[in-house]
This record gives sequence, C-alpha cells and structure tokens, in this order.
Amino acid sequence: MRLRQGLVVAEIAVSLVLLTGAGLMIRAFLQMVRGNHGFNPRQVLTAEVALTSGRYSAPARQAAFFQQVIERLHGLAGVRTAAATSSLPMGTGGENLAFQIAGQPGAPQSDRPRATH
Repeated sequence: MRLRQGLVVAEIAVSLVLLTGAGLMIRAFLQMVRGNHGFNPRQVLTAEVALTSGRYSAPARQAAFFQQVIERLHGLAGVRTAAATSSLPMGTGGENLAFQIAGQPGAPQSDRPRATH
C-alpha cells in the first residue's frame, strides 16, 4: 500500500516537472515569435539559389554572380535594397566558420576567431 502511494506521488511530481518545462518552452517560443530580432521581416522576399559546381566552382565566380544579381535587383522598381547571405536569421542549419577582420593582420586559419552562421 505504501509503495503504491509512493509511486502515485512520484508520478504526480514528474508530471508537474514536465508540465512546468512544457509551459516554459511554449513561453520562450512565443517570445521568439513575437520578439524584435533586429530586423523587420515585413515586405521581405527571400530566395534560395544553388549554383552548379562546374560553372561556379571558384569562390570568385560565385561572388561575381551574386554581385551581378544584387546590382540587377537594385534596378527593379520598388526594390529599396538587396543583399546576399549564406544563411538567413532564425534559419536552420549553419556552419562554424573562421573569419578575419578587414584591416587587421591575417592570422593562420587555426588561430582565427570563429562564428556560427
């Protein structure tokens, strides 16, 4: 009898912990959805572009392609600004890449700061 009562109490305690965790997770999700993330997502159009590896295998050719696309987009009526990125804010995925600050002496790849995008 005592064991059964103990199990019931344990089940209620675990249920309360799970309900509290679920409530906190829902609250955090709602804050993320409603929150200010530093950009206005209204009137924004995004597109994913995959370049073929044969024609655009060199990074310089890829950069030139995207620069040309950005210039052409700026010429369209109603376009205020255009940009290219390897990942969108609040998007999925991401890589941990080393970077170098312009105007500062270059460091070996292993000593460069890293950022996840």
